[in-house]
Amino acid sequence: MEWIIIGLFIFMIIAVLILKGDWQHEKEAILKAQKHISQQNELTESQRYYIGDKCIGLSTRKGYNKFSIAGAYYRDLPITMVGKFNGYAIAQTDNEHDQYAIAIYNDTGVHLGFLPGGNKKQHSYIINEGEQKQVHAYGYLAWHGSGMYGEVCVETDKSLVARRNKPYVVN
Repeated sequence: MEWIIIGLFIFMIIAVLILKGDWQHEKEAILKAQKHISQQNELTESQRYYIGDKCIGLSTRKGYNKFSIAGAYYRDLPITMVGKFNGYAIAQTDNEHDQYAIAIYNDTGVHLGFLPGGNKKQHSYIINEGEQKQVHAYGYLAWHGSGMYGEVCVETDKSLVARRNKPYVVN
C-alpha cells in the first residue's frame, strides 16, 4: 500500500511538471498574439490582406523556385513586417543545425527565416553562382493567430532570369 501511495505521489509531481511546461508555452503564445494584435492599427491597407488564415499565391518567375519560409514564427518579427518583400538568400557555411542552411533576408537586412533544411542543390548554386554567397529572393510574410509564416522565391538559374534582380513590386 505504501508503494502505491509513493507511486501516485511521483505520478502527480511528473504530471504537474509536464502541465507547467505546457502552460508556460501557452502563456508565451498568448502574450505574443496579444502583442501582434495591438500592432494591427499600424498596418497599411495592403498589409491587412496578409492577416488571417487564407491561401496566398506567390507566382514563381523563370529561374526561381518557391519555398516555404521556415522559422519565421520563432524570429519574433513585428506584425508590421507582413506583406511582400524583396531580399536575398544567403548560403550559410557555419550553421550547426543544417550544413546546407540558407537564410532569407529582406532588402533592409532583417533575417526573416530559412529555407526548409537540406537544400544541398540550392546551397551549392548560391555558393558557386551568387555574388558574396547570396542570390536574389522575393516573397511575402503573413500572420495568423499562431504566428508568422511565408513563402519565398529564390533564384536557381541566372541564365533563365529575364531581368536579373528585377524588383518585386511590393505596393
